[in-house]
Amino acid sequence: MIRLVIINPYSGKGRGLKYAKTVNKVFTNLKRENNLEDNVFIEVTEYVGHATEITLEYGIKHKEENIAIYVIGGDGTVSEVATAINGRENMSMIVIPRGTGNDFARAVNSYRSIRKIIKASLNNRPEMVDGVVVKNKVAANMINTGFDAAICNNMNRFRKVPFISGSMKYKLAILYTIFSPQTYKLKIRIDDKVFKGKYTLVAIGNNKYCGGGINMLPSANIDDGFLDICIIKNTTLIQKFKYLPKLTKGKHTNLKIVDIEKGKKVTVSSSKKIPICIDGEVIISKGFIAKISENTLSVIKTLDK
Repeated sequence: MIRLVIINPYSGKGRGLKYAKTVNKVFTNLKRENNLEDNVFIEVTEYVGHATEITLEYGIKHKEENIAIYVIGGDGTVSEVATAINGRENMSMIVIPRGTGNDFARAVNSYRSIRKIIKASLNNRPEMVDGVVVKNKVAANMINTGFDAAICNNMNRFRKVPFISGSMKYKLAILYTIFSPQTYKLKIRIDDKVFKGKYTLVAIGNNKYCGGGINMLPSANIDDGFLDICIIKNTTLIQKFKYLPKLTKGKHTNLKIVDIEKGKKVTVSSSKKIPICIDGEVIISKGFIAKISENTLSVIKTLDK
């Protein structure tokens, strides 16, 4: 077994490099206590997309072996690794949440401690979950456009603010975005069903959460073979303030301005360029196609049982 640790150095408010020492100490102790004989490699990413490249390189070099990949970072780093391991059953991902949102981690582990996650991973078998193919990437968690993607984009203004949590940074970004409102004229196709009009946001997910624990898609499940979609019609400033508490708690699904759907393929298009957030990473484009990729991501969960 190859154990590959991929660390985003900017994770944990810039403490990523310190995690390398922690990981090395944890594996050293486990080798001594548990007679662990696996080869352990630690790699630190240097730029966006590097986690994908590192994973693919190890996949080629060790193609005859099983590879457990420990991802220390946030949803963006998880997505990069998911893109590389999609469809490869010999490569499994373990998430150690150290990003701003850490939303995919909520579905696959119960711990934050690096030691507890690594130790639990030694005894758990890989499970196959879904991914979402979009823009030549694989999202493990969620794709947003409109208001929610603008929030993700505005998160950059608050990422380096000290002493506040990732969820609080997201809430600050929400307030900032509310007071710079935009209308998004979109065409949305979910399988054979079409929506046209002005919308506040569209969220397409494999998982329930975004923005550091906001329950955007309460019925989503990472291994049910479907995308969950939340479409919110155009809203006024007053409506945003009125309905935001319901949205954060997952109590928005019965509102008249909200459509909740399920599907296998979603196409979103616009005549103008719009912000699109793919697992926390924002791009600007006129649209995208998202497709469910059923049971193609191998994940080792570390959940309390």
